[in-house]
Amino acid sequence: QKDNFKLSSYHSGKDGNNNVWKTTGTKGSCGDKSTFGRYTHSISGYAPGTYKMKASWTSPSSQSTQATASFTIPGFTTTSVSQVFDAITVGSSNSKTISFGTHYGTALTTSNCSLSSKTDFSVTSINESSVTVKFNPTTAGNKSATLTITDAHGKVCTINLTGEVKCVVTWIVDKEKTTETVAHGLKVASAPTIDPNDLPCGDKFVGWTTSFYVHPTDAPATLYPTAEDIPAIEGDITFYAVFADYE
Repeated sequence: QKDNFKLSSYHSGKDGNNNVWKTTGTKGSCGDKSTFGRYTHSISGYAPGTYKMKASWTSPSSQSTQATASFTIPGFTTTSVSQVFDAITVGSSNSKTISFGTHYGTALTTSNCSLSSKTDFSVTSINESSVTVKFNPTTAGNKSATLTITDAHGKVCTINLTGEVKCVVTWIVDKEKTTETVAHGLKVASAPTIDPNDLPCGDKFVGWTTSFYVHPTDAPATLYPTAEDIPAIEGDITFYAVFADYE
């Protein structure tokens, strides 16, 4: 604006930060033109975020002005996250929204995401503070994968994913069916109790087999007399109670 910085004379000197400045140009209808020395401020070590810088100038005649500017340092406020999914069984799924703080810079999309294994996990959505991952396993056991998010500026956030898939154990006694879940690789703690008094006259419970079985004389090739005899569970399985008919 006119006359805001009209100086009584032209001279040179230094500002409070020891930067050389001087007035240049000629008087005109818009007043004096002034240029000042350059001041450099290092932003090395600043965390990702949006910042505002304000600069102030004061003339020898105590006139002052200010200017502000905003700038963004791209990156993630968190660079490593871990997420444990709830235990589920094959055929079911579980989704989690995982927070990684805040991302600054070019907007993120699912194309910024990379999974070390897509067999059991998938990315369904992402924004500037969280990502949604679906846990959809196809086999039992402990599952894991690493999700790497790389933004347009080369900044990286890694998310370690883990989840457990339990086995479904089904017990069939005559026409009655019960189910339970057992951790992969562990043995069943017990089997349904069969009361001999509930059996038809002449029938005797002899153990468990893994498929429906009827034979006039021979016992099934696979027969577990008690739950303790059943090996560690490696996947979904069904056990059938086997009875022998004694005349």
